Amino acid sequence: MDTEDQVDAIVIPKRGLRQGIRSGAARPDDQDADGLSLELLYPGYFGMFSLPNVDLLVACQKNYNDWVFDYASDANGRHPPAGSRRRADGIAAGYRQGLRGRLHPLHLAGGKTLFRGLLRPHLGPGARGGHARFHACGLQRHVPSRLRPPTPDPLAAYAGSAAAIQRTLVELLCRGVADRFPNLKIVVAEFNAGWLAHWLARLDQGVARENRFGRGLFMELRPLEIWHRQFYATTEDDRAAILTREILGVDNLMWGADYPHSDSTWPCSREVLSELMAEVPAAEVQKITHDNVAAHYGL
Repeated sequence: MDTEDQVDAIVIPKRGLRQGIRSGAARPDDQDADGLSLELLYPGYFGMFSLPNVDLLVACQKNYNDWVFDYASDANGRHPPAGSRRRADGIAAGYRQGLRGRLHPLHLAGGKTLFRGLLRPHLGPGARGGHARFHACGLQRHVPSRLRPPTPDPLAAYAGSAAAIQRTLVELLCRGVADRFPNLKIVVAEFNAGWLAHWLARLDQGVARENRFGRGLFMELRPLEIWHRQFYATTEDDRAAILTREILGVDNLMWGADYPHSDSTWPCSREVLSELMAEVPAAEVQKITHDNVAAHYGL
């Protein structure tokens, strides 16, 4: 075996990673295979939010936003992107590049609240109709190892992933954020939505008790009313969300394929949707799979 043969022998081929994941120009081929005309891309580099070095975190976010903009630009408008949150100047730059929204971590360091620690200084445009997104996968602030809980059972963690957003949703719905920014639209992304109808009913009951006994900020609107005004939830393979759509609001649900995650319905989305939407009126199917996302993101 000569030197050239030795070099060839140690090359590890790339396996299990579709070209459409690496290349924006190849992504439309995967969309065509799944029957999709257009997708909005949510950020995927979630681990950056746990970095303890803030300067490094901001640099990673900037690089990610630049990369995803170039990735989307190669696909002739087939997958417009949302950006990761940066500092105020970076957010503005992201919107100039055509990013369709901002993604924020679920929790903030130093005990700050979303109302006082994040949205007030950074969402001036939000009061006039901006977007914020919250994502389940790894969008946690940095927590020192000594403070981290024991590793949970993976099945319990998977089935209970919606719990990660519930405290944040209470803050958004009930602790002044939605009231302060009534035109801000918030997408609860990739938690599915079948749990939300029951959870919002419980939240309504809790608010009624707080109002009755004077515990906490008095709320004139019910959480469900605020939800209908400002909130959206995405759903992938979630029949329970479809069955509770009258409670959550047909106008407040958006379907997504979640490509390329292991939860994705790709490349069988049409078959999955035919089961999910069984006996659902065609006009409502059109809203959940097309019209709502087009209107919300201006596509």
